[in-house]
Amino acid sequence: MKKYVFFRVFSIFTLTFLLCSCVSETAPLNHWEPYDETSEIDDNATHATKRMRYKRIQSQHTNRNSLFLPFQKELAGFTMADHDALKPLILEQDIPTIQKNIAEGRLTYQTLTLFYLYRIYHFELQ
Repeated sequence: MKKYVFFRVFSIFTLTFLLCSCVSETAPLNHWEPYDETSEIDDNATHATKRMRYKRIQSQHTNRNSLFLPFQKELAGFTMADHDALKPLILEQDIPTIQKNIAEGRLTYQTLTLFYLYRIYHFELQ
């Protein structure tokens, strides 16, 4: 009887551990939240430089989340480590150099596109 109880407790513990340690393969993207820009605009209304007196900060027509929804699965699988590994092949490189990296198989057009989508997403929504 004691063996049966031990086996049952062990099984429950193991099952609980396995269920709790499961992680989704694709983490959801952080969503951009529009905010009330009224105080920022009021603060800028008397700015010393006239061109810094904003009337609007956020776009009234664009929901930034909708821009990235078609790429959610791909962006969720692209990590900061992927981004950092590609930086030397892409950033500060001219077009012929990037094309050479693609021709030599160090880069693909898909990863090049994901790299820039990731950068735009990461810096726009954070």
